[in-house]
Amino acid sequence: MDASRDGISKLMLAEKEAQAIVSAAREEKTARLRAAVEEAKGEIAAYRAEREARYARMVAEQTGNKAETDSRLKAEYDEEMAKLQAKVSAAKSTVVHDLLSAVKDVK
Repeated sequence: MDASRDGISKLMLAEKEAQAIVSAAREEKTARLRAAVEEAKGEIAAYRAEREARYARMVAEQTGNKAETDSRLKAEYDEEMAKLQAKVSAAKSTVVHDLLSAVKDVK
């Protein structure tokens, strides 16, 4: 009976050791998982910051280009309007004379 008690106590001791090993492995796995999650959060934050900075640069470039384009288009518009006004002024008297002649002449 002493031998069976000794065998049972050895089995119980081995079971406790196995449970301790499994528990330690679980804790280690959980710790690695937490570390991986924290590392991923850091990488995500860095990537987000880089993308936001790139977007801010792009918006700044586009806004600057837009203002430049707007001023260039306004200058072109003003120039074309001045040309049209000059043509209207030059042809105004001729057009008015032709219209009055067409209205006065009854055929």
